[in-house]
Amino acid sequence: MKPSQVPRQEGAWAPEHSVTEFSHSQEAKLAEAQQKAMLKGEAFPDVPMTLYEAIVRDYTGRTPEAREQTLIVTHLNEDRRVLNGMIHDAREKAGELGKEQVMVPVLNTANIRDGELRRLSTWETHRDALALVDNVYHRIAGISKDDGLITLEDAEGNTRLISPREAVAEGVTLYTPDTIRVGTGDRMRFTKSDRERGYVANSVWTVTAVSGDSVTLSDGQQTRVIRPGQERAEQHIDLAYAITAHGAQGASENLCHRA
Repeated sequence: MKPSQVPRQEGAWAPEHSVTEFSHSQEAKLAEAQQKAMLKGEAFPDVPMTLYEAIVRDYTGRTPEAREQTLIVTHLNEDRRVLNGMIHDAREKAGELGKEQVMVPVLNTANIRDGELRRLSTWETHRDALALVDNVYHRIAGISKDDGLITLEDAEGNTRLISPREAVAEGVTLYTPDTIRVGTGDRMRFTKSDRERGYVANSVWTVTAVSGDSVTLSDGQQTRVIRPGQERAEQHIDLAYAITAHGAQGASENLCHRA
C-alpha cells in the first residue's frame, strides 16, 4: 500500500515511498544539515531525523482506525523496546493517554538462538535473567565452570542444580526483567499464552484504567485486571505498537511496517 493511501490525521507527516531506507549515514547528514541551518538562522524542514522518529511519526500520524490495522515489526528486542517507548511518549504528548501513568514490571524473552542454551557461556551472559522451570521462576544464583552446573533459586529460597543440556531437555526459558510506562489508552499485548489465566499470546488489549499496581485491560468484549507487581506470571506483557518478527508470527494486522 502506498503511503498516500493510508488514512492519516490532518497535517500528519508521511513517507514518500512504501519502502524507505534510512541509514546511519543519512541520519548523520540530516543532523549536520540541521546544525548548519541553525547556525545560519535558517528554518529547517519538519522531517524525521532518525529511522526511529520516521517510524513513530508515520504510525502516530495515522488515524486511530488505521493504527489498529498497523503492525511495526522489528528484528531486535532493543528496537521493539525503543519504538514502543517512543510511541507511548508521543501519544502522551498528544494528549491521547490518561494523565496517570504507572511503571509496570515486564519479562522479555531473552535473545537466545537455538542450541545456545546448551553452552555455559550463554548462561553467564544472561546472569540477570529469570529461568522458568516447571512453571516456577528462578534467579540464576550461581554458575560453576568446574562441574558445568547452574544453581537456580526460586522466590522461596529453594535451590536446584541443572546442567545446560538438562535445561534444554526440560524446555527452560530465560526472561529478562524490564519496566515499561503505561497509561490509560495504551495498546498492550500478552507475550506468552497462559491457559490457567486465559491469556493468549499476541492478543491486543486497550488499557482502560491504571491504579497503583493494577492495570485494567479490555479487548472490547471482555476485561482483565492484571497486577504485574505481585504476580511474575502476569509480567508477560508489553506495549503492542511494535513487535519482533519472531513474536509477530500469527498476528493479523493488515498494514505491516518493518524496522
